[in-house]
Amino acid sequence: MKYLFGLLLLGVVSFSARAEEISEAAVTGDWVITSPVYTDQDANDLWEFHDGNFVQNLDGQRIPSGTYKVKNGDIVCQYWTIDVLEFGGGRMKAEMGGVVYTLEKQ
Repeated sequence: MKYLFGLLLLGVVSFSARAEEISEAAVTGDWVITSPVYTDQDANDLWEFHDGNFVQNLDGQRIPSGTYKVKNGDIVCQYWTIDVLEFGGGRMKAEMGGVVYTLEKQ
């Protein structure tokens, strides 16, 4: 019985973490990085997803990071994969390069 309850709870947690279906249309736009923020200048850092291209806007420097596609619930970029941990309600929690980011859609 404990095993069944654990599986049920895991299913509910997994479902709530992805309250909204992730798609290229849902990802398209500008996402402000709300965490981690190391300095005051970091408060304006963005991930930009437009026309199939991913651009990191860090400290005012726009860094083109290639093309992207949404595949199996993650964002697969030209050079790496962004593991989407939570997505929905204009918020995203994602891991890239060993760092977990929290972002809010503009």
